[in-house]
Amino acid sequence: MINSDKEIHIFNEKNSYCWRPVTPEEIDKSAVVKCSFIKIFSQDPKKETAWIQVKIMDVIPLYELCNRFPAERCDKYFDLFNNADNKYFSKIEYGNWIYYIINYEGDWGYMALVYKHNSGSKHMVLYGEWHFHFSNAFCGNIISNEYIVRNIGV
Repeated sequence: MINSDKEIHIFNEKNSYCWRPVTPEEIDKSAVVKCSFIKIFSQDPKKETAWIQVKIMDVIPLYELCNRFPAERCDKYFDLFNNADNKYFSKIEYGNWIYYIINYEGDWGYMALVYKHNSGSKHMVLYGEWHFHFSNAFCGNIISNEYIVRNIGV
């Protein structure tokens, strides 16, 4: 865990609502950052962009998420990926990670990042969904029935 009292500036690009790795190697170097909003410097509502100031409250590397949050059982998020049409579904495995994405031609979709624990259990630590007018994100520790997880993307 990294704590910082420094204030930083972040540019929020349109459609930057969901984390997506550029390369699989990026996953091990990524983190979830908890920020506290301070103020808006400038914004452009037409472009849906702004310069804002935040204070970093906490930084959790992705590989530590299942140690920081208690595991909760929930099959519905895994089922979503299990029932996806293969035309829109992608699965990337890298080291201890599985990255799932369902992308309906960029207009709407879902993503999940699953950590394969040394014990053999699989933990969904990130989940995101987007549509024309909304986006949602989840950070936590969801486990599911092993049969459901094993058969995603088969």
